[in-house]
Amino acid sequence: MHNRIVPLILALFLFATPEWPQFRGPGSTGITADDPSLPTTWSPTKNVAWATTIPGTGWSSPIVSGNLVFLTSVVTAEPVKAPKAGLYLGPKPPAPTAEHRWMAYAVDFASGKIVWEKELHRGVPPQSRHEKNTFAAETPVTDGDHIYAYFGNVGLFCLDRAGKVLWKQSFVPVPTRLGWGTAASPVLHQDRVYIVNDNDAKSYLVALDKKTGQQIWKTDRDEESNWATPYIWQNAQRTEIITPGTKKVRSYDLDGKLLWELGGMSSIAIPSPFTAHGMLYITSGYVGDQTRPYFVLKPGAKGDISLKPGQTSNAFIAWHLPQAGPHNPSPPVKPAPTTPPPSSTAKISIPSSTAASSPSTTPKPAPNSTASSASTPPPEPSPPPLGPTTTKSSPPPKTVTPTSWPPAPPSSSWPKTRSTR
Repeated sequence: MHNRIVPLILALFLFATPEWPQFRGPGSTGITADDPSLPTTWSPTKNVAWATTIPGTGWSSPIVSGNLVFLTSVVTAEPVKAPKAGLYLGPKPPAPTAEHRWMAYAVDFASGKIVWEKELHRGVPPQSRHEKNTFAAETPVTDGDHIYAYFGNVGLFCLDRAGKVLWKQSFVPVPTRLGWGTAASPVLHQDRVYIVNDNDAKSYLVALDKKTGQQIWKTDRDEESNWATPYIWQNAQRTEIITPGTKKVRSYDLDGKLLWELGGMSSIAIPSPFTAHGMLYITSGYVGDQTRPYFVLKPGAKGDISLKPGQTSNAFIAWHLPQAGPHNPSPPVKPAPTTPPPSSTAKISIPSSTAASSPSTTPKPAPNSTASSASTPPPEPSPPPLGPTTTKSSPPPKTVTPTSWPPAPPSSSWPKTRSTR
């Protein structure tokens, strides 16, 4: 049996904002407020406040709420192959035959001590998985009072902060491409949990009541297996559910009705969408494809907004690069600057508490803040905070908005950015 490798990941959270409620953190952007105490280098012993071994395996990310870190794992006595580097082009893996245990854990944020562990399901996995996947690939999400742990082909479980299971919603197991398994995490918005299950039998998007687990609506999707986590896009015009796919990217309203769709993705869709500078960023980039696109969209689209041959933009696609997308990572975007470019005459208001700081320093949130990770918005009405809210938040710091932002679409000298999974 392998033990889950989480100590290095957890150590990073100890230097950052305590609230990390979902996959890719507040706003699902993978970005947190800058802090001089954040380490730029680490090792098993360097810049680690504590290390705790978690039984089993799981690619799900830890989430943080208040004084607790929550994570999931799957434990089995059956030997588990260690992942190997590089592409894996082997045959379809066989389904396991041994009993597995699907687990949730709460770890004390300050000490690393396991506060509680809960077995959520026990049995033989109904489907196989990719050698580099796990049966606990989906990241939980929290509203601060409840933890929603989802395991594809098993179900969704709602727990309170003490580890009590309040409800569960089981799902019928479905086959995935070449037996690779599932990975798309759930997302939370207001009183609903949204799940995308793209598979090789019958794909769907479903909305569940977060208080009871009851299905509110379900929309079938003309897709086969994908692994991208959906994204809730709260823009100045409306709130949308963005779902990447191999055939098409689709946007739905909060009642599951299709708003717009976009073709031209690669043959495997894994990275999750996100917003920055008032626009939506979508990408996919299977390394075996020539098509590895990056799309940046404006709000307000409807119908089919796919690019025509030779186009790099249209009324709702601000710009497009045909071969810039990553295979697995969901990339970040550099936040808008807190000072205008030299040619700008915009007036900048710096909070008095940071007046002595460098002009390029963004004010830091309070220690227990769940300030939105969305970057400085363009000169349009600011959308509501992104991502699920928590019960342990404080008002976000004031931001500054240069009137000359956002910048023009990228040129051939577009800078490379550091990607995060």
